Amino acid sequence: MGTTVQLKLPFKTLTLMKPFSKLNTVGVLYSLIGIISIPIFMVGTIWASAAQVCTETSPILYSFSILISVVYWIMFITIVAYLVKIKLILKRGGGGGGAKYSAGGEGGGAASSQHEKGSEGWFREKFENVSGDSKVIESADVGTLLSQCELTVGEDALSKLLDDLDGRGS
Repeated sequence: MGTTVQLKLPFKTLTLMKPFSKLNTVGVLYSLIGIISIPIFMVGTIWASAAQVCTETSPILYSFSILISVVYWIMFITIVAYLVKIKLILKRGGGGGGAKYSAGGEGGGAASSQHEKGSEGWFREKFENVSGDSKVIESADVGTLLSQCELTVGEDALSKLLDDLDGRGS
């Protein structure tokens, strides 16, 4: 999805921009922009706090620049706190509290592997218990899947979820 921008010269066609093919590329670019913005906003914040003349000559512009700096630093602190929280959750093992799930129980014979509760492998096993060999599940099996994942959902919420996910009712 997206548009490719090309520069057509008489002797060659140059591709200037093309859509991103991987989400990792977008993440790297946003990280680079974030890293570059930190020193720029540090310098801007220092200049704005030391600009006594600006408060007298252009108070509205000065107030706006202070607002931009404050919003930037609040967002920066929020993002860093969120990333630290995610890092701590991942370090603890997905927030599962260390409980283990073995692939036995409802859908299958002996336990062939163990995954930490809440991990991707744990959810994958739950999905495979419901779907069998298929990569999809029927609408009627969504409630079973949620209960196997130890999620309690009322009938109304399940109905709304199914309507949101599968508007055609297939």
